[in-house]
Amino acid sequence: MDRLGHGDGSALDPTDLALACADVGTLRGVAAQAGAVWHARRVCALVRGADIAELGDQLSEAVRHAALRHVALTPEDVDATPSLVADIMRDGRGCMAAWIAALPDWVSARVRLKWADASQPPAGARTQAAVAIVRTLAAEALAA
Repeated sequence: MDRLGHGDGSALDPTDLALACADVGTLRGVAAQAGAVWHARRVCALVRGADIAELGDQLSEAVRHAALRHVALTPEDVDATPSLVADIMRDGRGCMAAWIAALPDWVSARVRLKWADASQPPAGARTQAAVAIVRTLAAEALAA
């Protein structure tokens, strides 16, 4: 608990606490998967083997599989550009920003020491969707 500074860790959701204490590599992995889930409908729509292989090469098969498993968490009308990989990375960072903003200040300040990304969280109801995506993926990543 000393790693998080002052505050009541027992008041936190266990998944939030575990992810807050995780290393930056775990945070990056959850962010990439969160972006893929955010764009899961686009990932699921890939039909050409070359497109699927390119996504796997640029990100990872684990990222693609996260999107396929959690397509139900994808918000409606997600903003998209022609570059799926860039969108996944951008929106994954946005999902992490939403999760960090949802944490108590004493925890979010500690996480920001490791995760110094300045991405903006999605607005409105999409903020809750982003936090739910991160928490779902974190529970899976930390259970493995």
